[in-house]
Amino acid sequence: MFKYLLVLLITIGLVIAVAITIIFKLLVKKPFQITKLPHLAFKNVINLMAINEAVNMAETSKNVRSRLKQVNRKIFKLIIECHEDFSGVENAPFCQRVIVLDTERNTRFVYQFMMNEARKQRIDWATHYDVNYYINFFCTNYKKENKLPCMPYKTSQELISYLSILNDSFSIDHVDLAIDRDRMFGEYRCALEHPLIRKCHFLKLLGDDSYITTEDMKFILNYLDLKHGLLIRCLQCPLFNSKLLFNIPRLDLYRNQYFTVDDLKNMKCEKIRLFNLTMMPKKLNKYIAYWLAGNLPKLRRFQLNSWFDGWTDDLLNGLPHSKWNPRRRAKVYW
Repeated sequence: MFKYLLVLLITIGLVIAVAITIIFKLLVKKPFQITKLPHLAFKNVINLMAINEAVNMAETSKNVRSRLKQVNRKIFKLIIECHEDFSGVENAPFCQRVIVLDTERNTRFVYQFMMNEARKQRIDWATHYDVNYYINFFCTNYKKENKLPCMPYKTSQELISYLSILNDSFSIDHVDLAIDRDRMFGEYRCALEHPLIRKCHFLKLLGDDSYITTEDMKFILNYLDLKHGLLIRCLQCPLFNSKLLFNIPRLDLYRNQYFTVDDLKNMKCEKIRLFNLTMMPKKLNKYIAYWLAGNLPKLRRFQLNSWFDGWTDDLLNGLPHSKWNPRRRAKVYW
């Protein structure tokens, strides 16, 4: 009798447990799913999202990316990095990441933040480097302040995968590529076929110990429309054809050992920035005078960085000049 009673109690307990489970499932609402919203509501939610949340969402599935693409949310700029770390830390890992800037305002914020840090430390950084350099420095060294999505990758296939996710989900206005020369023409050459990299209009070709050849430059110009500019930090081979650089609007040269004043006169650039000068100061002085006389109508800015202090008098001899005035200089220049 006792055994039957025990079995009955256990059975009743199981029935009650099952009933409670069924009632709970019926009464409790299902979790909110953004992807099940109608298009207009989905679009409004996505446009109000922080960009890092939208990027995280894009990584979940193809269906989500398809819906995101219909929203047509814009990203101002992608910066694809594949180069040595600029932080100055010994044995720092290779910098391989995609930085997402959803608005131009974010670019200006980072630049102004870095300029304010420079003023606090009494460092004159303002025009020494391009804006992307400061964005790199900000993302690496100011992690608490940084809200920008930074997508790290280890291989060319991982990079291609990330680029496909972004390309399938958003409308991207600009793509900048900062890459080591040997990597560009080595492991990552296959990534150059990706549609997003083909949209790159500003290239930073890096590698202090690497050499760029005429064939390299022809390949780059065939693949990329560098209408926003080119920065070359690697060395040029002795037979490098400098004429290939004459029509690039913005040109930054860290190594210019084979460039001549005649080369500079034949350029159609809007802006030229030279580092580590190898040309003699008196020749450069004549070039600047030639420019100021109106002979280079396309050239708006010519900037020299890192010359010997003893050259200053020869460089400025006979030229109108004055101390730098921050009120006359644009706050953001790139």
